[in-house]
Amino acid sequence: MTPSIQENGRTRVNRAGVSESDRHRLLANERRRIALDVLELGGEAVDIEELAREIATLETAGDVDESIIDHVALSLHHVHLPMMDDLGVVDYDATLGRVEPRRYPRDT
Repeated sequence: MTPSIQENGRTRVNRAGVSESDRHRLLANERRRIALDVLELGGEAVDIEELAREIATLETAGDVDESIIDHVALSLHHVHLPMMDDLGVVDYDATLGRVEPRRYPRDT
């Protein structure tokens, strides 16, 4: 893990007004930290496949094939993005397969 991933993830999570325990749970997983970093750097909505490709490339140091990307996309869709959406750090539209970094805390 690079310092920029941890720093960007913490910045986004802190802005979302996430509780301390949820913040620890969210940032405990490296794939979520990488996703936060990729979204923070891009700053706009991306397709889940594009996000999965970026994450897979970073996780495997560039040695990536379609099966790895598919595996990452499945874990994002079923585990990571719903959690991140619930906590208000991203907006994830599972129907469209689009994820966008959340600019402001979600009203609850």
